Amino acid sequence: MKKLIFLLPCFVFEIGFSQTSFVKKYFFQHSATPQIACEGTNDGVLVSWYTTFDTCGCGKNLLTFFDKNGDSVWTKLDYGRNEIHHAFDNGYYLSWYDQLSKIDSLGNSQWDFNVLLLRDNIQSVTQVSDSGYFLLGVKDTVNCCTPRNKHLYKLDKDGNMLWEKYYYGDYNFTSINATSDNGAIVSGQVTDTSGAVHQMFLKLDGNGDSLWIKTYPEFGSSGKLCVVFPNDDIAFITVRNNYALFVKTDSLGSILSIDSTTNNTLLSTITAGRDSSILTTGYLLSQANFNIGVLIRHFNPDYLNNIPIGENASDEFGKFIYQTSDYGYYIVAQRDTGILLLKNAPGHPFFYAINELSSESSFQLFPNPTTNPFSIKNLSSKKTLLLQIINPIGEIVYTEKLFGKSEYIIDANFTRGIYFVSVKDGERNVVRKLIIE
Repeated sequence: MKKLIFLLPCFVFEIGFSQTSFVKKYFFQHSATPQIACEGTNDGVLVSWYTTFDTCGCGKNLLTFFDKNGDSVWTKLDYGRNEIHHAFDNGYYLSWYDQLSKIDSLGNSQWDFNVLLLRDNIQSVTQVSDSGYFLLGVKDTVNCCTPRNKHLYKLDKDGNMLWEKYYYGDYNFTSINATSDNGAIVSGQVTDTSGAVHQMFLKLDGNGDSLWIKTYPEFGSSGKLCVVFPNDDIAFITVRNNYALFVKTDSLGSILSIDSTTNNTLLSTITAGRDSSILTTGYLLSQANFNIGVLIRHFNPDYLNNIPIGENASDEFGKFIYQTSDYGYYIVAQRDTGILLLKNAPGHPFFYAINELSSESSFQLFPNPTTNPFSIKNLSSKKTLLLQIINPIGEIVYTEKLFGKSEYIIDANFTRGIYFVSVKDGERNVVRKLIIE
């Protein structure tokens, strides 16, 4: 199927399609590299991307809105963007180094706020509940030669500046996310008196005043991706001992859960699911190629779902994921020199040939928490399964291949602690958390 997508000729290759599930790749004349994306109007997605027009490497940054069926609706020439977000009025707000721009749902400009004359740059921006904006800058009036990210502007809904504030301390702010009380959570790093750098959160009220600061010396300084849930719980991704960790806290920054992933997964984004899950995507090293990696941390029921997507014949990178109103998932990815869009219906996996997800994949551990022995129930008896048990630092401590079994009993001498039970059937990998008492 061929389509003309406004500014550039492209081919659309539709690999699988139904009313609510599709895989589509957009091939542009020379190359298309998706940079960032955000949730769009009516279950669509807005993508900021870069393309080259000719063999000399000349190119442009563009914005394209794709609807819920993966079809392009409009494309606009644009700057490259550091952040793009869906606004309350179904438009979008987009930040570049020195400018915040507001556009409507069709990509038409509404207003710009520029910090260049203020001798500042934009680090991060969020829309708060009064429809205004908190804009995190990098200007530092204390150490002008070594800028630190600790400056905040408040704008009204029309982009007019209402006030600005500074935060003094050895902070390095990286992102800001709105909370339900018209305030925000600022994430970043703080340096203590010994020179050690730690992950930190700063809670601000609607006037930009600090309510509390929480530091996490156990995670070092590597955590940068952060999201705030509607109930003001916080989730972030960090790294410890070369393993990515999902960390969830309550609204006061107290840790609720920590989950470990494997060290061959690089996560590039984090979003909050409509069902209070944590959604991430990036890439997973598989043999000689990179495949799209998706990790979904569910809390009700309690399990971590690790989903590799793609073909080993090409490199693919997940750039963005969010949960749509039908509780499926929409992914923006890069494949070779094109933009890859994937959408699954609830109960369908992310595969290039869309297949029904068997209920047999939802295995259960009983009892859990447990001592030895314990049972794995509701296994698929029609497929060869690879069963693995992984300790908190990613080491495989138990492996078994199963076929023709709907239930399997394990009686092994595991030490007390948290483990992850992984069952792979050749198409998908489902993971459950196991607690040994």
